[in-house]
Amino acid sequence: MKKAPTPQSRTPRPARGGKGTRAATVRSTRTQSSGAATGGATAAAAETIEREQDEPLSGYWLACRDGVSLAFGECTGHGGGGVVPAEQPVVDAAAAPGADGYWLVTLDGAVFSFGAANHHGAPDGDLLEYPVSAMAATPDGGGYWVVAEDGGLYAFGNAEELGSARSYPLDRSVVSIAVTASGEGYWMATADGAVFDFGDAPYHGGLNEFDLGTDVVGIAGGGDSGYWLALADGRVANFGGADPIGSVDPAQLGSPIVSISAAPDRSGFWLATAGGEVHAFGSASVLGRGGPQTMNEPVVAIAGASGKP
Repeated sequence: MKKAPTPQSRTPRPARGGKGTRAATVRSTRTQSSGAATGGATAAAAETIEREQDEPLSGYWLACRDGVSLAFGECTGHGGGGVVPAEQPVVDAAAAPGADGYWLVTLDGAVFSFGAANHHGAPDGDLLEYPVSAMAATPDGGGYWVVAEDGGLYAFGNAEELGSARSYPLDRSVVSIAVTASGEGYWMATADGAVFDFGDAPYHGGLNEFDLGTDVVGIAGGGDSGYWLALADGRVANFGGADPIGSVDPAQLGSPIVSISAAPDRSGFWLATAGGEVHAFGSASVLGRGGPQTMNEPVVAIAGASGKP
């Protein structure tokens, strides 16, 4: 049984996904996050956070399966719960530039936008052959990608279709997508740790040749051109320019890791558990967590604040 990842040389050139037309936009009252959540939404705070103009933002959203979103740090809370008319559960979230907007995507491909995030479209649910599993936004927020479990990719706004994993024989479903710093490429990761690279995203290896004992749940871009793979048991594998900055001891987890999100400077990341715990490494900081008093359904994604104010 293999114990450590061995980088492989592979550059997939798959078929492209298609665009859809279904639209769904949500707007809600703006509140400033205090880093604590009450009543399934985000508590308002009057405190002003002073910062240097060029200092990266510090904050994140936790998205729950029922559409409730909890905001922490400098991220603005828009709730989500009660205003997301979703027939299917939320499966992922992505942050717009700044700390005042984000998107949620559901299992059937509906996309909901909040705050400063603009709606750019969604896959046609009638044309989806497999459930949606992930999404990611372009660096400028002018578009986003939606990914299905079979690797099919749907691009909206200024997001470019650079290829998908659909044309490859996958042993497990695609669970996550991460975008390069330039926005001109992306990686897709499967539950068994296979990584597929597109555009200017370089391939540095994966975990699919190893006996992991658990699922890979997410991928996040790190450094100039590397990435991290997060496992459900708290382990994190680094590839390329992504530094080995830490993992969670499985004994410390109250519930499985479900999502990873890179810090704005790509030198750190957050891990979120289904129970709302947040673990931070590198330049990322823990700014709050969810729990039974603020959540009715499990957390499915963490989306870190993107860029600078």
